[in-house]
Amino acid sequence: MFIPPFPLFAGILFPLVLTNAIIGAYCVAWIIYLYFGQTDRSFNLPYNPKRIYKINYATFQMIWGSLSYIPLLAEYGYFRFFVLGKRIRRVLREDIHYGSSSISNRLDVYMPDHSKHLNNNNNNNNNNNNSNNNVKLHPVIVFFYGGAWSSGDKMLYNLLALRLRHMGYVVVVPNYSLYPKVKINAMLSDVKRALIWTEKYINKFGGDPRQIHVMGHSSGAHLATLAIVRDAIVKSQTMERRLNPIFNDINPELNFPEISGLIFQLSINAPWGPELTCIYRRNAFVESNFISVISGWEWSIGIITNLRLSGVFDIQRQYMWESQRGVEEVSALGRVMGNTPESFELNSPVLLLSNVVKNNDVDVDQLRDLLPSKILLIHGDRDSTVPLEQSIKFNLLLNELNVKDLRFRVPNQMDHTDPILGLMFSPFKNKFTPHLDSELRNFMVNYDENNNYFDYLDDDEYIAC
Repeated sequence: MFIPPFPLFAGILFPLVLTNAIIGAYCVAWIIYLYFGQTDRSFNLPYNPKRIYKINYATFQMIWGSLSYIPLLAEYGYFRFFVLGKRIRRVLREDIHYGSSSISNRLDVYMPDHSKHLNNNNNNNNNNNNSNNNVKLHPVIVFFYGGAWSSGDKMLYNLLALRLRHMGYVVVVPNYSLYPKVKINAMLSDVKRALIWTEKYINKFGGDPRQIHVMGHSSGAHLATLAIVRDAIVKSQTMERRLNPIFNDINPELNFPEISGLIFQLSINAPWGPELTCIYRRNAFVESNFISVISGWEWSIGIITNLRLSGVFDIQRQYMWESQRGVEEVSALGRVMGNTPESFELNSPVLLLSNVVKNNDVDVDQLRDLLPSKILLIHGDRDSTVPLEQSIKFNLLLNELNVKDLRFRVPNQMDHTDPILGLMFSPFKNKFTPHLDSELRNFMVNYDENNNYFDYLDDDEYIAC
């Protein structure tokens, strides 16, 4: 009997292809587990098909998202060697040691063209921040990158820093210690030391130590927020609580800089532009067609301001989210934070703040004064890495604490990395760039003693890169 060739080959090839696909999926999942999931726990490999699928899906998402960075490498090479050329030394100071416990952790400083900074050969022990009173100083942005507490490098964010310095800011990008070499306390120590170095020496690079802004993305947003919140709690504890503190201060011999503003970039689903869903300033509220909350960027710092992009503010909820995605055993989050409910709570800014206020462990007025007075949150609606709930809870808590200037933005179709890509110089048009630029400039407006606003930036000065 004649059997058509197509059904014959299909009957033979389909089981073969399916078998190879299953074997390949298991191999991918096991490689991920062997590389990322074996430290600080007993040896284990997944066998459940559902978990195998989830690990492969998460791996595909990560690889697909990373492809958007590849063209930026060529763009950076072109920008550095052909656009900046010999001017690079007037724009960038690289690999400055800031006091991290690891000598390999350094920071880079990016300076605007019109910034009249002091020569780097000046006495590094000069602590007089007012020695350059005749020099125009610029606002400072300290950026802490993300990478799930286990990866990342300052070099990857050159294009973001170059755009920010093009806008007129002095930009500091530090490397910090990562898992598995260290855990949360050592990371917080590096954040604290980088901010202290910035306050002490940034005037030598044309930066204003009274206007330091902290910007963070994802895990970098979490670290900067946690460092600021923990410092505020330690300083505002009641006398009874100081006898039995909730946690010990990290590097208590170091005086944490004053914080005036925070910037966080997060991600949720809501339109930007005419249909922007937001809560703008404290007690201002706009309902969207899907949820009555805002999320987004967070700026915070007294003398220092912080920017947080797609940040993690509740470790317990984030761990549950990663469990639903099937990646909690390969993610560094649980192991970095201590892998216990108690340690998760101590390393969650939202839970820390809400608990100390509820239990009367702090002087609330003093705590409010120590937290940044300006906060900008931006969270995209397509973020599958850090859920919208993180920003909602943090925003509501900050609103209860009566933060003076609290802003919340919810851009539509923005995913976890879009806030970063939108602020990078790129050969490709990014629909979020104009809005991010506008929000940043608007937020950086300051007020004098008569409550008249003024902007540090002069658009005419920064046309050329």
